[in-house]
Amino acid sequence: MAEEMNYHVPPDILHYESKYFLGFGMQEVMAGLIVGMLFMMINSPLIGLVAGGLTLVAMRRYDGLGNRSVIMYIAAWGWYRWRPQNIIMPRTLPPGATRLEISTWEGDPMFIIDRSA
Repeated sequence: MAEEMNYHVPPDILHYESKYFLGFGMQEVMAGLIVGMLFMMINSPLIGLVAGGLTLVAMRRYDGLGNRSVIMYIAAWGWYRWRPQNIIMPRTLPPGATRLEISTWEGDPMFIIDRSA
């Protein structure tokens, strides 16, 4: 019965998209082009190129940030910094002696509920 309660979450399947220019997806390329052209029309071509490049760097997903862009990482950090979320789960354990262990992806135990009969 203990094997029935082991679940393996599949890897993230939502971020698969075609890469077009230097590993960027279509949305990142379009955002960089729009910002670059906007700044080229307002200021100068050099400032437009710099602004477009900064937009591409800010929108690129980095593995060190959990496969998130810098903008999304800062937004998520601010959201969870000032509005921390509490997760409430019902404790549904079978009757009798039970041991429930929650572990990280690497297998290190994070939380253990050990109920002896």
